[in-house]
Amino acid sequence: MPLVSTWQQRILLPFDNTNNLVTSMAITNSSETENGDVRAIFRDENGQVIQGSYRRVLPPLGHVAFATTDELSFLRNRRGTAEFVMTGGRMSAVGLRFAASAFTSFEVQSLNTTTTGRLIIPQIANAGGFFTTITVVNKDVVPALVSLRFFRRTTSEGATEPWNPPMVGISPITNVTIPVGSSYTWQTTGSGTAEQGWAEVITNQQVGGFAVFLQRVPGRVDQEAAVPVNAGAQQRFLLPFDNVQPFTTTMALANFAEDTQALIVATVRDEQNNVIGQQVALLIPVRGHLAFPLPDRFPQSVGRRGTVEFQVQFGSVSALGLRFAGEPFTSFKPQVVQ
Repeated sequence: MPLVSTWQQRILLPFDNTNNLVTSMAITNSSETENGDVRAIFRDENGQVIQGSYRRVLPPLGHVAFATTDELSFLRNRRGTAEFVMTGGRMSAVGLRFAASAFTSFEVQSLNTTTTGRLIIPQIANAGGFFTTITVVNKDVVPALVSLRFFRRTTSEGATEPWNPPMVGISPITNVTIPVGSSYTWQTTGSGTAEQGWAEVITNQQVGGFAVFLQRVPGRVDQEAAVPVNAGAQQRFLLPFDNVQPFTTTMALANFAEDTQALIVATVRDEQNNVIGQQVALLIPVRGHLAFPLPDRFPQSVGRRGTVEFQVQFGSVSALGLRFAGEPFTSFKPQVVQ
């Protein structure tokens, strides 16, 4: 679950209460002096307003958490987007997605902030027990025309090729119109040969979103993890790691440059900020993709906690982290250094 530092007086929360899924959320008024008056409207998958309302006044430093199917019964068996506005106070919110035996948190989409740069999902996985769900939210004041572009890794060195992963239903991946204040969701089928790579969200409008990775293995509890769509290149960033048993930190890197391979210099530090081992150089081909457990590339991190600093010398890189505790796992964002 991310630390929230952005202003969130107006937010969009995609919800999915279909097929044994339940969306929950938590809202905090972080103001120490003002009440926060929270109101919401709700739209279905087609952007049409759903009849129903929500209002809650949160006192200073107040907090509320609820399943949308309990607090907002009119959202049962529906998928869509909720728009929450707080008057007074200072709102901070997070979404939670519950499946039959798994759950994950995800970032709400703030309407008080804008994003710049290409929109990248550094890890997509399909088959071999994995499914990926992608949700894109239209934060603009006009309908958003959105396309997805996928690249599948073909070699251990990270080379990729264009990819059309199989999708549930007849969901197109090009020229999808998302109404104002609404969202659209794609899900891979999980069928075929195990494959992984990265994706780009292409649009001229202000959008945000996230991907959810679902791992379903017979005889084991399902696992889910969500990661937001990254905006722009991450030129210098920190990845905290924990490789003390039973934990293992892994990561994924996408070089979305169209004509330049990426060179990244990585420095590993322990919990006391001491550099351990030698710097490591990573090369990623044009439109390339790498995903690996940190101990494989940084053996000095075995049995330790600390931070890896990545500095991109050239190329355009987007990254995410994954933390495994045996079978369970979760995802997290690297921390960009300005």
